Amino acid sequence: MSQYAATARTLSRAPLVGKAISPALPTLGKAAPPYQSKWKRTAPVPLSGKNFLDVLFNRTPVIKQPGFLGRDECFAHEKALSHRIAPYRYYTGPLLQRVGCAQFEYQAQAAADFENRKNEKEEYFKVAQSLSGLHQEVADQTGVNAWEKVIGTLRALLPEYEIVRASEGPGKTYFSGNFRALNDSTCLHCDWTPYDAATEDWIINQVTHQAVFNLYMAPVKGGRTWVHDVEWSEECINFRDPDTYGYRDEIIHGRHNVIVKPEVGDLWFFNSRNMHQVEKVEPEPCPELGLPYRPRLCLSSFIGLLPEHKTGGPHIYPPGTPHAVSSSLPTWQSVIDFATAGRTDTIDYSYQRFLFCKPIRSLVERVRQRLQFDPYRLGCYIFPSSDDADDYDAQLQQRNIAVHHVRFRSPVPGPATSTLYLAFSALLVPHGFRADVMDIWVNLGTGITTRHAEYCLDHFDELISTSSLSRYTTLAEKMPDHNPYSEEWISRGALDLADLKDFIARLVTSAERGMSPVKAEDVFIFPNEMNAIYNASEAIALHKSVLTMLWRSWMFLLITLQLLASTIHLATQNA
Repeated sequence: MSQYAATARTLSRAPLVGKAISPALPTLGKAAPPYQSKWKRTAPVPLSGKNFLDVLFNRTPVIKQPGFLGRDECFAHEKALSHRIAPYRYYTGPLLQRVGCAQFEYQAQAAADFENRKNEKEEYFKVAQSLSGLHQEVADQTGVNAWEKVIGTLRALLPEYEIVRASEGPGKTYFSGNFRALNDSTCLHCDWTPYDAATEDWIINQVTHQAVFNLYMAPVKGGRTWVHDVEWSEECINFRDPDTYGYRDEIIHGRHNVIVKPEVGDLWFFNSRNMHQVEKVEPEPCPELGLPYRPRLCLSSFIGLLPEHKTGGPHIYPPGTPHAVSSSLPTWQSVIDFATAGRTDTIDYSYQRFLFCKPIRSLVERVRQRLQFDPYRLGCYIFPSSDDADDYDAQLQQRNIAVHHVRFRSPVPGPATSTLYLAFSALLVPHGFRADVMDIWVNLGTGITTRHAEYCLDHFDELISTSSLSRYTTLAEKMPDHNPYSEEWISRGALDLADLKDFIARLVTSAERGMSPVKAEDVFIFPNEMNAIYNASEAIALHKSVLTMLWRSWMFLLITLQLLASTIHLATQNA
């Protein structure tokens, strides 16, 4: 039915070689295959992380999130898309139209197709790549990126999962998020990629669980979906209807079912491996769109789970170094190209000046959940220091960009020697000004580190937030069960820092006679090299008499010692 889409757990290796499969003919007169229901309930439940996993693992039949989009936003999508819908390249059964593309349009449908394959798979990925900007294009017309809003919500609810577009490598990323229109009824069927796409080596046929979401945008009569408590298994092949893509009704006799009713703006999820069918829409004139009838428009996408033994685990570059000081990409240009390409769907860790690594992205999502702001109207940037956030605020204000500074911290008073590691600042910047923020971010190096972000994530529910805007001032969701500053690496932090500065001072003191020794108070430690360079340049700017040669020598020494200090400091935190 719909296209394949976002995949929980990222992909990192080539797919397995597939095989040709032809469906077996049905055996008439057989009873439904034996089946023990996994459903714990039959009523719809609201969207949450737990409920989504329950749908994915078929413990809950459906999720309903009313009013996920506003009526005006939905009508804007109707105006932008209803005249663009076109039939799928390949389909069986009722007329199914879309704006986008679907993987099944390009897959082999049977053994004969598989034997006569040409370059259909490569063609699919080319089309998918050409449509990579579709959702933003539609968002520019409607004011909301509906696909990003759905996927962003899931990422916020499930930070432990990698929710990304499926991919088989560079240039081979699947398309996700078709705008579909189906006004006719369907036969009884299911959507289960390991069976439907088993004719060849699509990576998506290796999913272990599969769900689908439908975000309804059109007010229609009829068009309900009936979801039955029958999960596809090999025994179901005996009930295939040879004249259609579906299954005979005997397979659902005596089973529970749930009805999905399309209402404007409502978001629904169900497990697409379950047998389901769609009823016909009653045709009505649609003069407001200039159409003879209103298409049953919805945004739809499959979501499948790929286990880590299939994907090789989360993407880290270089492998095994999630908190690396730098990143071993082959050239500096490749670092810049990688960052500007926005490759967060295929990698989790890299050079932190250019890529918001996974722990930082997860922390941003928790902030969004707590403050309840629209991530498609505001961007969120995390800083360890309130002063650094204020510095950004001042620089962006000079560009007439209105921003909001929200400080998160523990309500538990820290010791006098504490560096307030359990605290950070979130700067909320209007959508469309990312380039202005990154112009400063890349050169100042004041963003939060991955280790700091991970620690704040572990204790996020224990933090309060304060802001000049009352709606961003929140209480901690729970009190800490122990003193968050009691961890050994925090309690010894001030002493370790003093020892490190003393060690560096002795290391760089010249052995030549007449040279003054370097003292510990002459050594300054910074979180990363760009931050060290930035602060040094600020200091030098105040003393213009400093010679250029001294500047260059100092910068080289500063960077070298800073990298050493960063390494020792990070190792200390993990000790």
